[in-house]
Amino acid sequence: MGTATGTTAAGNGTAGALIVVLYLGYTAFKRHGFRPRRVETTLSGQQLRQVFRRTVASTLGDTTKAYSLRWRMNSFVAQVRRLDSTAKVMD
Repeated sequence: MGTATGTTAAGNGTAGALIVVLYLGYTAFKRHGFRPRRVETTLSGQQLRQVFRRTVASTLGDTTKAYSLRWRMNSFVAQVRRLDSTAKVMD
């Protein structure tokens, strides 16, 4: 029987490097992928809280997921715009 040397170590090194790159990329995505926005609207504070609860805070189990938080915040802004056509969103 022969023994394989070299290729397994290289494969493990490549897999390890790939994991590090993916981790760093995902961390940067979470840190920089979500931008704060300011919404100017004529809706009352109570209306905004209700929209926020319904669109953002209703699924708090997913708050660590950057992509789902972004989807929920986009949903919040869209709902505010539906309720107030004069609403302005500043980045």
